[in-house]
Amino acid sequence: MDWPYLLACFLLPLLASLGLTFLLLVALRRIGLYDRPNERSLHDTPTPRGGGLAPAAVLVAGIAAVAGPEGLPPVAWLPLLGGALLLAATGWRDDRAGLSPLAKLLPQLVAVGLGMVALSSGGLTFQGWLPDVLDRPVAALLWLWFVNLYNFMDGSDGLAAGEATAIGLGLALGYLVGWLLLDAAGRGHWAAALILPGYFLADASLTLARRALRGENLLAAHAGHFYQQAVRNGLGHRGTLVTVMAGNLVLIAFALGAERGEVRAALIGAALTVAYLLYRLARGPRVVQP
Repeated sequence: MDWPYLLACFLLPLLASLGLTFLLLVALRRIGLYDRPNERSLHDTPTPRGGGLAPAAVLVAGIAAVAGPEGLPPVAWLPLLGGALLLAATGWRDDRAGLSPLAKLLPQLVAVGLGMVALSSGGLTFQGWLPDVLDRPVAALLWLWFVNLYNFMDGSDGLAAGEATAIGLGLALGYLVGWLLLDAAGRGHWAAALILPGYFLADASLTLARRALRGENLLAAHAGHFYQQAVRNGLGHRGTLVTVMAGNLVLIAFALGAERGEVRAALIGAALTVAYLLYRLARGPRVVQP
């Protein structure tokens, strides 16, 4: 194994992301692009918005830089990069001026369609659990939900980035992570693809279900996610991130167990881990921090 090459593949994007993020934050502060505290905000002071554009740019450039030399056909990566760039531009526009739900949904649909073209695995995502004719359409709908799920869960410092890191480590930002999970499922690693994002899937899906049962407007902004409760109840941004990442490390271990053939035990263990993690976040710290 070429360890210097692997180390470079890790360090170069990391350093580039850090450097570009720093420069972008300076620019965002100069133009005054901030998230202002409101009734659903988890911040007490104005916080720059739009910083995710930097790591997104590095990731897209990294994929393009690796795909060509590795001999991957353009159809395997160009549509994916096109979708990623489209969503990055949409997100930037939303950060600058705000977009309606429909104006954000249409680019998401196009991006997911492009990504499905680039899905390299010829295998079925659901491994025969669904009729073949439904496999890719249902996978596309799940990917669309995952893109929005990531947006819902990106409300606490470091949470979305930490989740992306954990899933990436387990597999070897919302849109590209969703593609990785579908690709893994299509290659037969469906249990790992289900286990690794378990917390994000549970938090977003259960919160949406609770709001639907209460008859709330599902398109309206809210602060009902488990991680939002944790921050508000005194766990704070850092405590919430540490709690979620600790749970993700356990999920990675169960995903590895599933890959070694202990699928049923891994799924049960992962479900119990996610359930405890949600309980811990909803409960908050035993002693509320000042």
